[in-house]
Amino acid sequence: MTQAVESTEKRESSQVAGEALAAFIKRHPKLWVITGSGVSTDSDADGQWKRPPPVQHGDFMSSFAVRQRYWARALVGFKAMREAQVSGAHRALAELEAMGHVELLVTQNVDRLHQRAGSKKVIDLHGRADVVAC
Repeated sequence: MTQAVESTEKRESSQVAGEALAAFIKRHPKLWVITGSGVSTDSDADGQWKRPPPVQHGDFMSSFAVRQRYWARALVGFKAMREAQVSGAHRALAELEAMGHVELLVTQNVDRLHQRAGSKKVIDLHGRADVVAC
């Protein structure tokens, strides 16, 4: 398949998806949105979090070495999140909220990119990486 044909098919597929979403919103104008790491993937915010599994609380509390690993990894992640940029998905969800369609956005992400894009009605399900409190 040529690049031009693939590009046309992607455009047509996006247009069909956009029309389906618009029809859904017309039928259900007040949305409760749940997001996860897929929304931030294009923002370069979550790649490093996909590698090692998260530290479990019991392991953190019982092992000095685990705490060291956690904080070393976190320091790298904090920089990546600071530098991450909002994606088209973040902007689109903020725009839908501004239009009155998003009643609540619940995210598993800790990067605060929804808020940086302009969303205000956000619950950060797993907390925030920009605040560390003990």
